[in-house]
This record gives sequence, structure tokens and C-alpha cells, in this order.
Amino acid sequence: MGQEMEMFRIRVDYGRRVEERIQAGHYRWFHPEVTSRNFPAKRTGRAELFVAFGWMFDVDPSASADHIIQDSYNDEWRPADLQELVAFGDQYSPIPASLSGVLDMFAGPEGGRLVALDSLWKDGRGVRYAPGLAWDERGVFDMLDLCLLETNCLASYLFLSIRR
Repeated sequence: MGQEMEMFRIRVDYGRRVEERIQAGHYRWFHPEVTSRNFPAKRTGRAELFVAFGWMFDVDPSASADHIIQDSYNDEWRPADLQELVAFGDQYSPIPASLSGVLDMFAGPEGGRLVALDSLWKDGRGVRYAPGLAWDERGVFDMLDLCLLETNCLASYLFLSIRR
């Protein structure tokens, strides 16, 4: 991931269903397709992990999600999954002051998205999405959305990354 960065510690219980985690997150809104059926847990047990943010990657604006995953992650880092994304949102909302500047760089008119690239879902038309947390002007993660994984959208996303 290229440069020095601040890492954040999270605790994840992979045994909790996505629906339970959504209820615990107190979201103003969540996408109805973010379910255990569409995003089954890939890991088991509990873990304490360190996370950082994919803004440090040298991401080509025309790169595909597959390209970002292949070229940006390595033996030291991997993309986060939905369970890890929601755990981060639970534990760091409101957003700490040390992180708000980074997130503000990615906030457009509709806010920004912190995306988990290790949890992908295709709709009935074959369009791919990844779950993403959106934050409001108070620095609270208030929406759990699905983020379109089209080339022109990726440059506006921040990717949650897990240290291996």
C-alpha cells in the first residue's frame, strides 16, 4: 500500500449474521439486498485485525475492481469483507478526528463510500456491487449501501483494507 498510514484496530465476530450487525449499527438506511444470503460469511470465529484505507493505492482511474484487487493487494494486505466493514463502522462511528480528513477527501455531493472489495454480489442482470458504508456531515456512518463496481465509479470510493 505504498506509504506510511494510520492503522485502526477492529474486533470482528464472524459468527454474527449480517442482519444482526445491521441492527447494531443504527443505520438511517441500508440496502435491502445486503443480507446473509447475498453475502455469506467467508470466515469463522473471532479476530482482532488492523485496517487501513485504500486511498494509498496508486489506482488508475480506468482500472476495474478486479485489477485493483490483483494489483493493489499483496502478502501484507487484503481487501476487507462485509463483516469487517460493518465491524469498522460499529467501532469507529462517529469517525475519529484523525480519520475525518482522509474521508473528507472522498466525500462528494452525496457523501463518500468506504467499500469492502472482498464481498461482491451480482444482481439479476449480472451487474456487480460491493457493500459500502456512507457517512454524513457529522462523521457518522449512517448508511450501508451497495456500490456499483463500474470503472467510472471506483475513483470515488475508499477501500477498507486488512493487514494480513
